[in-house]
Amino acid sequence: DTLVNIERLFQTLDAKLLTEVAERLDAARTVYVVGMQGSFAAAMYCHYIAGMAFTNWQLLESRPDQISDLAVGMGPEDALLAISTPPCSRQAITIAEQARQRGTHVVGVANTRLSPLAVRSDTILLVSTESPQFFDSIVATMLAIEVIVGFMVAKGGPQVVANIERVETCRKMFGEYWEQD
Repeated sequence: DTLVNIERLFQTLDAKLLTEVAERLDAARTVYVVGMQGSFAAAMYCHYIAGMAFTNWQLLESRPDQISDLAVGMGPEDALLAISTPPCSRQAITIAEQARQRGTHVVGVANTRLSPLAVRSDTILLVSTESPQFFDSIVATMLAIEVIVGFMVAKGGPQVVANIERVETCRKMFGEYWEQD
């Protein structure tokens, strides 16, 4: 099922749509990223890799009564990359709904056009989540995120390279990587 999910992603991935998503995210004042419950790992990974290259990405994390504080600044100059696959998180859907009401462009990553996230998104990227396991697969979701961020990095130019180098230098300075003695 995982290989089928990957094949479906690449069969249905529209280069024009991908370009539009990358340009929209690149032009945003702030790119907010949200994914709750089973989608949180994908949202965190998205923020981690994009955050190395871009300084304007913000992960919306669920902390008791604090997510509204993080989302309160969303407006028409911003974008929200929302990830929600079954079972869909009420909080992620509510954030997408609130973002659209504020004029924020919502890019949704969901498994079907009938998803509660899809109907609250301005742009939707569909990923297959079929799995023989108890939980849905996130492999195609993670791959879609890598394709989007990779596309943005490839078009980003010298500033993006400088941002990545700055992050790597800082991580080495703080000893975050294992060094062979």
